[in-house]
Amino acid sequence: MNVMSRSSIWRLAKEEKDKANRSLALDDIEHESDFTNKSNISAQELPGDLKQNEPNKSMSAIKNNCLTQNQFEQLVQALSSENINVSRLERRIDKIESQLSMLADQNIKILATLKKIADKFQTSLPKAEFPIKTIEELDEIEAKVAANPEKYAELFRTILSPEGVRKHLNRILDQSILMNMNYSGTCSKTGLNSYVNLNMALFESQKKDGYTFGDYGKDVRTAFAKLKNRVYKAATLSKKMRKATEDEDLDLDSNCKMDFSPDVN
Repeated sequence: MNVMSRSSIWRLAKEEKDKANRSLALDDIEHESDFTNKSNISAQELPGDLKQNEPNKSMSAIKNNCLTQNQFEQLVQALSSENINVSRLERRIDKIESQLSMLADQNIKILATLKKIADKFQTSLPKAEFPIKTIEELDEIEAKVAANPEKYAELFRTILSPEGVRKHLNRILDQSILMNMNYSGTCSKTGLNSYVNLNMALFESQKKDGYTFGDYGKDVRTAFAKLKNRVYKAATLSKKMRKATEDEDLDLDSNCKMDFSPDVN
């Protein structure tokens, strides 16, 4: 294609483009003229006061729409904030529940461990040595005290505290053996003084300034007398109560016989 042909084609294309632009411009002018005419007609149809208030109403409507939009946005923000707070609370609750579950598991493990320790400790505890209930046990204690007098002196001090052997001899000798014993072994009784090591440990547990072995012997005799007297009184009281009950039963039987006696008349 030569230069003249290209120039002709370019000129024709440009003319067609200019025609199209002019046509679009005319259309825009016509649309704008129609819009202006319609506005003028609407304004002419309205009364004078409404013509003046029409733009204000439009602005007011727009303003009201803006306020409603703002309120809506505030509501959305408030709801969003509440949702965030609820989510945080739910996370905190989940965390607390998780911690409580962990604590419960730890408590179960601790209790299980404590039970094992308690069971082991319980099985390893020695048999209770006091109060002594039989002569055989008394002989065993005598041998143990002879092997470790300091230990038993301290133990007796704790057992007999605070009022000493005079008040609490029954913590060492049970009633079942105490009634067949006395301090010196008179009247065919087993004498506590024949258990030398036991007596020395008891004396050491009570020893204080001015306190002699003779004082200790008096305290033990007094303890025997009081404990036996208490047993005798309890037995006598029980016997009296039993007799009174029996007499009451006899009186009731007599009254019943009188009530059911035949009528002579």
